[in-house]
This record gives sequence, structure tokens and C-alpha cells, in this order.
Amino acid sequence: MLIDVASTTVIPRDCTNRIAIIPIGSLEYHGGLLPLNIDSIISSKIIDYCISDVDPNICLLKYPVLQYGFSPEWLSFSGTVSIDSETYKRLIYSILKSIEFNVSPLGFIIVNAHGSNYYPLKSLVNEYYMERRIPIVIIDIWRIAGKYGITYCHACELEAELYHRFMGIEVKASNNIYCREIDGIYTEYSVGRCGELSVSIDDFLKSICKYFGIAVETIAKHKR
Repeated sequence: MLIDVASTTVIPRDCTNRIAIIPIGSLEYHGGLLPLNIDSIISSKIIDYCISDVDPNICLLKYPVLQYGFSPEWLSFSGTVSIDSETYKRLIYSILKSIEFNVSPLGFIIVNAHGSNYYPLKSLVNEYYMERRIPIVIIDIWRIAGKYGITYCHACELEAELYHRFMGIEVKASNNIYCREIDGIYTEYSVGRCGELSVSIDDFLKSICKYFGIAVETIAKHKR
């Protein structure tokens, strides 16, 4: 069962075995090629795409996508909004704690589609689990893409393909190869990609859904 929290009037009492799902994206420059909220669109739509194979006895509570992220690398481009990492962590913490307080889920699944969100998210999730002892799984689509050859993608063909798949809108994307040199920290960012997706877009999405299903099954076994 899927409950869209934003559009429902009340969470049904028969909605037990609850798992809270939070899509996370960003609002940032995407090369003048894709909409600034493309990461938010992708994270939300991937959840909708993956829920069909989930046990109907599990009540999935889908929360509204968090449209803002940690995007300092694109802050010099107009339209980008970036939340500093500590504020971002406190924001996510408050969201999780509110949901835990009034919904009492078995756990959380965070679906992230913006690469730079990952490290503050990972830090926050570790801290939250140690304090609250409630399972939280991060499904980061770019870590999964990394298993299939993509090491960097920003306004690249893969994002454009996902946008077309979910929204039916064809957009030209950058096909520039851009492999960043890493020296401790990222010092430069550019539109483009590094690496090639070694599987079809369908197989890539199936892989994400596989991780999603494993996350649901793992959390469902957790009894508070």
C-alpha cells in the first residue's frame, strides 16, 4: 500500500507496518539543458516506479520531495539554492524525528538523486541511528550508477534519459566527457559525464528497484 502523505487527509489506521520514504533532490543549475529541479523529479519518480513489486501488506508513506540540497559547487550559477551541510543535516534530522514521533515507522528509506547530498546524508543517518536505533537506508542512484560504469554525471545523457522516461519530454543533454581529477576534494565542476552506463536504462532502473525492495524487506523485519 502506498500513501502519498502530501495529498492524503489522514493516514488510515489499517496502514500498519509503516515505512517512511523520503525523496531528496536539489535545485541547481543543470547546464541550461535540464530543469533546475531535475534531481527532485528523478528521486520522486523512481519511488513511484519501484513500488509495484513491494509487498502490499507493507504501508509505504511517501513524503514530499525535499527540493533543496547541498549544492555549493553550483552556487555561482543563477537559480541554484544550497543549504550548508550542518543546516542540511539538522533539517533532515528534524524531518526524521517528526515522522518518527507521529507515525512510528519501522524505518526510513531516503532516495537521493543529487550526488553532493550523499556525504552529509550518510553522516546524519549514522548519527540518527546511533541515537534512535531505527533503521534508515539511503538509496543513492549515483552510487548504483557507479556500479555500471558512471563515475560522474551532471546534465549528462543519463539524466536526460531518466527525464524523458519519467516525464515524456526529450531534452538535449551534454555528451561532453568530463573526468575530474580528485586531489583530496573536488576543486572544479563542469557539465558532462565520466564513464559510460554499461547496461540499458531499463536494467539500471530494475537495479535501483532491486535495492529498494531489499531495503523494504530489511526494514519490515525490524520490530520496534
